[in-house]
Parts: sequence; C-alpha cells; structure tokens
Amino acid sequence: VESELGHFLVDIRTRMMGLDIHLLPLRQSKQDILPLAALALSKKNIHLDDEEFDQLVKKLHEFHWKGNIRQLFKSIDAWILTCEFQDLPLTVENFPVFKGMLEGPPESSASPAQPIFEFDQLVQRDSDFDEAISWVEKTILSHALRRHPSVADCCKALNISRSAMDARRRKYGL
Repeated sequence: VESELGHFLVDIRTRMMGLDIHLLPLRQSKQDILPLAALALSKKNIHLDDEEFDQLVKKLHEFHWKGNIRQLFKSIDAWILTCEFQDLPLTVENFPVFKGMLEGPPESSASPAQPIFEFDQLVQRDSDFDEAISWVEKTILSHALRRHPSVADCCKALNISRSAMDARRRKYGL
C-alpha cells in the first residue's frame, strides 16, 4: 500500500509501528514511584493507610529498578502474595528484596566494592582496613538480602537486630 511516489503511507506505518515514547528509566525518575505504586495497589484493590503508604514509597525509592515499571509492579505483586500466603501483615517490613532491585557497584572506581575485588585478593595484600571491613560487611549483607524474601527473615538468618540491619542498610545504600 504505497502512494504514487513509492512512499509508505504515514497512516499505515504509524498503525504498524505504534508510537515511540521515550521515558527515563524509573531509577532516574523516582518521582514516578508514588503514582505508580498507587496505581499498582489500586489495581489489586489494596488500600493502605497514609502512613504505611508513605513508608512503602520511601522503601521503593531505595531500589535501583533495572526492570523499570514492570519490575516495580511485579515486586508489589510479590509482596502482596507473600503476605497473603504466609499470613503476614501487609507492612513495609515484609516487603521482599530481590537481586535485580539492588544497584550494582560503580564500574569506574578501583575501590574494594568492585565485584572483581575478591576476598582472597583482599587478605593477600595491604588494603585500607576500614574500606576492607566495609566491603566485607556490605557484601555479606547484600547477598543475604538477595537470599531472603524479607528484611525480617534476613535479620533472623544473620542474627542481627532490625535496628542494626537498618543502620547498615542506610550506611551502604542497600
């Protein structure tokens, strides 16, 4: 279906291709988290009080969201299902943390936080002690958070108080 000039008709091309909409990734437009979280909860007919919703939005701002909106929605769905199936209250403390939600280390720095910096290398050469201890602590915590469906489960597994865990998560941006 070409015009006399041999060009594809714009209308047909638009219908076939759709429209290109360029949006920033969710990790770069965190202001979108609040309305998207509200939308996800309303689609599931879930109503949180204002304080709990504010805590949820604050929690959601902590994550990297590599999977953008789809990942946000799936995480909220997983939270709801986990709480329902395990008969847990629908609170922020029970929000699951998945590996893909955590930001990877910066690629440009040569600090011990890089994934190529293995523990064996750390102990076999002189390193700044505080940086090395921080790297070990952050690595242990981030891996544990990935393994457990909730922060509460992670605290229990590591035998660490919730307040100590929260302080370390803030310190390392986890």
